[in-house]
Amino acid sequence: MDRRLVLRQQITAEATALGFDLVGITSAEPLAHGGRLHAWVAQGFAGEMGYMCRDVEKRLEPSRVLPDVRSIIVLGMNYYTSPTVPETSLGHGWISRYAWGQDYHTVLSDKLKALVAYIRTIEGPDVQARWYVDTGPILERELAWRAGLGWPGKNTNLINRQVGSWLFLGAILLDRELVYDAPATAHCGTCTRCLIACPTRALVAPGVLDARRCISYLTIELRGSIPRDLRPLLGTHIFGCDICQAGLRASAEAMAAVARSVPPMIPPPEVKEALLRRIAASAPARRA
Repeated sequence: MDRRLVLRQQITAEATALGFDLVGITSAEPLAHGGRLHAWVAQGFAGEMGYMCRDVEKRLEPSRVLPDVRSIIVLGMNYYTSPTVPETSLGHGWISRYAWGQDYHTVLSDKLKALVAYIRTIEGPDVQARWYVDTGPILERELAWRAGLGWPGKNTNLINRQVGSWLFLGAILLDRELVYDAPATAHCGTCTRCLIACPTRALVAPGVLDARRCISYLTIELRGSIPRDLRPLLGTHIFGCDICQAGLRASAEAMAAVARSVPPMIPPPEVKEALLRRIAASAPARRA
């Protein structure tokens, strides 16, 4: 049997056991849509996110990150959590669902590290690998698209037909040949729900986000004052935004899906105050 296929099957089984909902594998070939990233940066749509403007060429060529890379394992974890209060409840501020649990960078990084350790038990300690969760010079969303996990929606988020768009993504660059998945096909069709839903009109075209108008950017990334003309449009949002995801058909279908691996931010009443403080200290919202 093809050794590449056997190793792929072993990796997929272990990733599933570690709690990942989606696993896909793609080659280490340069990314095909580099022109879009260059255009996005040139138009200033990154705002103050200077890190998105650095190492652009490196982001497009995985071999610049790991010279001996042969395959890229892309993993997804669904983070949807049912709300305890409506998003528009009077007297409540809305925090994006991704921040209701422990910091996903830590949660996923630990799992990716464990998966690499597992691969080394099979292939030997000389295996070269690097893994990233939203922190390295790679484009996880496009790699996920190429690895068959989903397609980039008109709201720029990756969408999977079974799991929806509430996804944390991580990637492992590996110096081993594997059997690769086919890229996912898009299924948005003529739907424009996400474009219409955005209150600040941050989605200036299908698949094009002007971050400077995005509520998530304004409440998380922006270090200065929120522009006055945008302030009334933020509503009750104080950290992040889920509006362009909430109306998606695929996301709606996934709301009752897989049991979540990321612990909820709001614990049951019997959890003591000290534990709550510890959970809060490791949550993404501490960046605010």
